[in-house]
Amino acid sequence: MRKKMTFQEYLDHPAVSSSSLRTLIDRSPAHYKYEQDHKAEVEPTPAMRFGTIVHEAILEPTTFMEKAIIVPEFSGTGSRNAKLEWFQENHGKIHVSRDQMDQVHGILNSLTKNACAYKYLARGKAEESGFWRDPDSGIECKYRSDFDHEQHILVDVKTTMDAKYGAFQAVVARLNYHVQAAMHLDGASATSGRHYDEFVIIAIEKEPPYEIGLFNLDPIMINEGRALYLNALKTLKKCRETGIYPGYPQQLIPISLPSWAFGASDE
Repeated sequence: MRKKMTFQEYLDHPAVSSSSLRTLIDRSPAHYKYEQDHKAEVEPTPAMRFGTIVHEAILEPTTFMEKAIIVPEFSGTGSRNAKLEWFQENHGKIHVSRDQMDQVHGILNSLTKNACAYKYLARGKAEESGFWRDPDSGIECKYRSDFDHEQHILVDVKTTMDAKYGAFQAVVARLNYHVQAAMHLDGASATSGRHYDEFVIIAIEKEPPYEIGLFNLDPIMINEGRALYLNALKTLKKCRETGIYPGYPQQLIPISLPSWAFGASDE
């Protein structure tokens, strides 16, 4: 099933997403359970807020232009009350600082000059949510694509500090973007009846000159991500059946230096 809904409605839906599974993969089932039980208490970081602003500006520009408003500077006597009053009057708007708006304009300008990036954000649907049940675990899953290109390509927009190949390759591995890619592709295939096998990331630097890196994840990376998320679903199924969400091993484990740390004394 595919559905158009707000991002908050998507977050509130109880189905399992790739971002929650990445917590289970990176940390432990105990971390996953705690995160799910305390979702309402988690405040988005400044980086997450800015990423949301950029997504709105790129993927839903009409809505962004209608709802975006620059937060004024408040100072002097009565500034606290003035600030509270301003935020009450502009509840539901997209609150953006002047610096953030300058960044958004720089990013949009960079995108318009990049013909390859621009073509992947044309002819398709933005911000569509999908829900399906994994056949092996029976767990209901969800995904939300940034952009579903009409040629059955999923496009994801990421803001980053460094979009150069080597730097962003490390980010992909560290943040398990390949897990997200595999799960989103499988979700798109399951909810559309069409086969999706290409996942493109448009990595946009957050600082001038707002350079862009364009990457399509190769089949080896996608297969690795698929193996990780399917195994995580099996683990989650067992946890739900037993009511036990284990953390780290409760035993003494020998620890050594990582390979890159050796050789420092040769100088």
